[in-house]
Parts: sequence; structure tokens; C-alpha cells
Amino acid sequence: MNDTNYDESIAYRVVKNHEEQYSIWPLARALPLGWFDGLFEGNKQACLAHIETVWTDMRPLSLRKQMELSSDRAVVQEESALVDAGPTLVQRLSTDLHDVRVVLRPENSKLALKESVERGFVQIEFINTKGGTTLGFSLDDSASDIKKLDSNEDDYEIVLSGVLTLNFQKVRCIANINVKTFAGKGKLELA
Repeated sequence: MNDTNYDESIAYRVVKNHEEQYSIWPLARALPLGWFDGLFEGNKQACLAHIETVWTDMRPLSLRKQMELSSDRAVVQEESALVDAGPTLVQRLSTDLHDVRVVLRPENSKLALKESVERGFVQIEFINTKGGTTLGFSLDDSASDIKKLDSNEDDYEIVLSGVLTLNFQKVRCIANINVKTFAGKGKLELA
């Protein structure tokens, strides 16, 4: 406090109310209703400096207690939800193989698949999740097998693979796609 306009001869005391809020009060005057002696006396500057060190949380006590209670309830609800929720999406898609399909626009065609692969970005949908889970990723040429895509055959599989982040976890998506049906099996691996 840089208040230099105060009378050094007046003694003050620190006072505190039931909400643990602090103030100063002239020592010569009776305490106001609802305020208690804060066990510190001195000049105005000393009292204000003392308050600055002891009053570290400006929220009233009742608000702090309510927020703590709400926080405790939220933690219990969150822990309960985690127990009830079962495995995460990443965990579920990392176990076993799942039905997938490649998402192509404007239509499912070998040409649309080729264009997507040439752009180096594909979208794979895990069809048996709630609402379907579509993951888009850049193709990893070293982990993908797309050599047959240029062949004239109609019924063969290619492997599309790439790394992405899903629910804050880095994962690799691997999908074996039948070029005739644009569907196949896929899974995630933690990257």
C-alpha cells in the first residue's frame, strides 16, 4: 500500500467476520457488530500489510465451502462415470479387428479411392461404434500397401495405415480394405 495520507498516531486492529473477510478498525472504538478481533494491532500500514499476508483467498467462507462440496461431488461423479463407462474408445478399437469401410466422396468408386490415396489422406469409418467413428489420417507410405491399386483386377485388398490423435492419444490406424466393396477389417494400435 502506498497510502501516505494517514495519521500514524491512530492505532488500528485487524478485524475479521464470520465469512473470514478482513478489515481494519480504529483500536479506540468498540468492535462493530459481526466483526471479531483479528489478533493484530498497529498503524494503518502495518495492519493492511498483515491482512495482505493472511487473507489469501478473497472468497467468503460460505462460498469456499460450497465450491469445495460441489468439487467433491463432481470428483465422485467423475470417478463413478469412469468406473461405469468401461473401456475407452481407443481401448475398444485397439482390441481385435473391427468392421471398417473407407469413406469416399462423392461416391464409392475405385477412382475416388485412388484420388484419396494420391492426396495422401484417407478416412476410415469403424461402423459398429455408436454413431460410427470416422478417423481421418495422412497415409504412412512405409506402413501402407497400395501397390495393387493400379492393377486392373477388381477383387483385392490394400492396407491403409497412418498415425493420428484420438482422445488425446497418439494411435496408428490400420485398415485392410477390399477394393471391390470398399470395406474390410481394421484396428488401432497405440503409437
